[in-house]
Amino acid sequence: MWSKLKQLTEEKFADSVKNRVEIFSTRYNKPNSSSGRGWITIDGIEIVNFSTIKSGEIYRCIYHEATPTICKKAPRSSG
Repeated sequence: MWSKLKQLTEEKFADSVKNRVEIFSTRYNKPNSSSGRGWITIDGIEIVNFSTIKSGEIYRCIYHEATPTICKKAPRSSG
């Protein structure tokens, strides 16, 4: 079902990006938890990552660096 939705969506892209932009989605199931990942590529290079775990890590670091908090559990990002 996902492959058909992917195909239908990508067919609607503008001619200037058709066959260059791709969308992806997957789901990981582990005991007692599940997570997913979605991403978009242009010319095979990942430009957007919708990973539930990775997104949480990124936004936690942004919040941590933007607020005057002392937190020993969340080190500041290096980038």
